[in-house]
Amino acid sequence: MLKNIIYTSYPTTIHSFLKWRNSNPKYNEIYKKIGCLLYDVSLRDGLQGLNKESQQNYSILKKIQIYNEINDNHLPKSIEYGSVVSPRVFPVFQDTIDIFKYIQQKQQKQQETNQEKEQQYHYVFIPNYVNFCKVLQDKYYENFSFISSASDQFLLKNIKQDFSQNFEDHKKIKTHCDFLFLSSKRKLYFSCVNECPIYGKMDNNDVVDKLLQLHALNFDNICLSDTCGTLEVNDFEFIVDKCHKLGINYGTFSLHLHVKQGRERIIEQIIHSALDRKIVKFDVSILDTGGCSATIDKERLSSNLSYELFYKSLVNYIIKKVD
Repeated sequence: MLKNIIYTSYPTTIHSFLKWRNSNPKYNEIYKKIGCLLYDVSLRDGLQGLNKESQQNYSILKKIQIYNEINDNHLPKSIEYGSVVSPRVFPVFQDTIDIFKYIQQKQQKQQETNQEKEQQYHYVFIPNYVNFCKVLQDKYYENFSFISSASDQFLLKNIKQDFSQNFEDHKKIKTHCDFLFLSSKRKLYFSCVNECPIYGKMDNNDVVDKLLQLHALNFDNICLSDTCGTLEVNDFEFIVDKCHKLGINYGTFSLHLHVKQGRERIIEQIIHSALDRKIVKFDVSILDTGGCSATIDKERLSSNLSYELFYKSLVNYIIKKVD
């Protein structure tokens, strides 16, 4: 731990981070220049890494408890609260619409009692056009997250499409959103940005080429997903720097990092490299699980980026800037 940190441990919640930040005017000054937008994926990616037996332990009451814990301790800018997928594959998500009804009711109560709260965005994950059509007329959904990948093998196993078919899906979805969900935000997970669990190491130039194609569809956020938890700093920098040179603003990107034991320092380096480029959106989770159990073997799954590791990386970045 760096010697000029004034606490014996790193912040683990938004409240402890604010306390640390306010302890030194320079910390506040640097953070205001950075700014970070956290996107909580506990209730979606955190749960889909569980086997079916474990998924049965997550009742709607337990998920509501998790949702409230996320807001009480962390106040992320966005929360992904579920997924519109087959209940046969992921039974844990069959009450997704009920979770959002709870969220809407809670927001309404806050408005009625004049509780001031910074705007928060709620997302539902939808894997393909067929599933999107199921919610076209459903007013319970606001913002959407979707999936693509540079790996045909990953897409075929995950959603039974190759990249070309997936791209056509996104074109049709965009048309619907432009007419029916004008105020909605669209986030795109770009899986296997570094390595595919089926194909292996991805070619960086092919990754860039597919990102350029997808960028033309005007997603609000393209989330670079380190599906296997093996992303290296040099590969990350090559991809985002080349995309930037070819017209994609750095701020378009966010990061979804999976953390394998022993790679915490590399994760911190990637976060610092992202912040240097003003990539400030990060997926985080309060659960120590993550990944797609329908695509990746259980022994290869790794946890999502935790708030603790994110705040540790952020604190070290700010201190480095002060020094």
